[in-house]
Amino acid sequence: MSIDLKRVKNKIKLPIHSDPKSFRDSLIKSKRLLDKSGYYVKDNQLYSPNNIPININFLLAQKGFERILAPFKNNLSRLGINMTYRTVDLSLYQQRLDNYNFDMTVVSYPQSQSPGSELMSMFSSESVDKVGAFNFPGINDSDIDKLLNQIIYSNNRKDLIVSAHLLDRLLWNEYFMVPNWFINSHRIAYYNKFSQPESLPLYFQATNYVLQTWSVK
Repeated sequence: MSIDLKRVKNKIKLPIHSDPKSFRDSLIKSKRLLDKSGYYVKDNQLYSPNNIPININFLLAQKGFERILAPFKNNLSRLGINMTYRTVDLSLYQQRLDNYNFDMTVVSYPQSQSPGSELMSMFSSESVDKVGAFNFPGINDSDIDKLLNQIIYSNNRKDLIVSAHLLDRLLWNEYFMVPNWFINSHRIAYYNKFSQPESLPLYFQATNYVLQTWSVK
């Protein structure tokens, strides 16, 4: 396997904003990057070097995400980017995803315990513009294809881990996705009035005991 290792930079560290100054510093850095790339602002609207206004239509299926996107929308507006978000019903949402009819959307990438063939639908060149695939960014990259093959067909776990780390770095460095939000704990609401019997039934199953073997205290 031979890939262009110059493209695999150091691991990206996402900014953590703990005070108003850190927010402002990130916006200033973003503005400088846009200026350097030839973008310009006219009448509070950001334009590309080809004079195309930069507007984003964000597709949603859950209204709960609107409160998460509101700060993102506010920060983009400070850079001259107009973002609108629209919540649609699940059938229309899935149809637009399947046909890649959106600018941005919220997507999660579920994985198996050991990375495998599910990665092909997400990141492989073979899935570009394929209806119903999971390659929403439209990734078409020969280096990523090589890493995917190495991960799927590797007979050595060490090689698999190295390839998976390289894939992760390459996906981050190409900025295909924008991290949305993250929480490192599970929130659970419960009513402490139930208990398990001391003697479990003969065909007790740990995965669904809550529904089958409970009683009121």
